[in-house]
Amino acid sequence: MNNKIDKLINDTMKYIQFLEYDIKTEELENKYNSMIEIYGEEKAFQALKNTHDNMKNETKVKEKLFWNSVRYEILNKFKGGVPCNNRDLKSMIKNNEINITGLTQEIKIKELLS
Repeated sequence: MNNKIDKLINDTMKYIQFLEYDIKTEELENKYNSMIEIYGEEKAFQALKNTHDNMKNETKVKEKLFWNSVRYEILNKFKGGVPCNNRDLKSMIKNNEINITGLTQEIKIKELLS
């Protein structure tokens, strides 16, 4: 496979892993290859691109919900001000301006910010 396809598959797999779907790289590659045989390269690439875009959008939604739950927990636990956007919230956590010790999602927060 060429670099463009490999990158698209790798990026799609990152989203799939974040979404915790039980799909392996080989399965995605095999599906792409079978699409080439049946429909040709152009349609197979478009199907792969659509899958990538769908996984990316689902990841954005799930990530937004996750950070909203973190914001809510910080607000309830520390009774302090919490930034209204996710970028500022992540930045403040990274810079230790907000202490996440003891939060229910502490480990996942650290994984996402590392």
